[in-house]
Amino acid sequence: MRLPVIGYLRVGSGDPPEASTGLVRQMGHFAVREGLALAHVFVEHGCVPSDYPPHATAFCAVMDALGDPDVYGVLVPSLDHLSAFPGTGAALRTTIEHETGARVFVMSGPFSGS
Repeated sequence: MRLPVIGYLRVGSGDPPEASTGLVRQMGHFAVREGLALAHVFVEHGCVPSDYPPHATAFCAVMDALGDPDVYGVLVPSLDHLSAFPGTGAALRTTIEHETGARVFVMSGPFSGS
């Protein structure tokens, strides 16, 4: 049985509309390879670094969803999707894992598309 996870990514206002579609597809492939079941992907649109965290509605929805005992973790393309500030993505990963008990899965290194 595959472990159920949700996805999270952010797409900047200057990114092309298809940017999120491609990332969601890549996330799905990654999930299958890693034995995960990607249930839903929350997308933060038009983000700028100052949006984090109080105005990041998709991020808030992820945190709420991680309260569901049926959700094992969250998948992100890179830690840069959690925060554009150096080191903050890693700190948020630790906070998410500690506060929710959920695991944060990271597909790759820094993502330059946001």
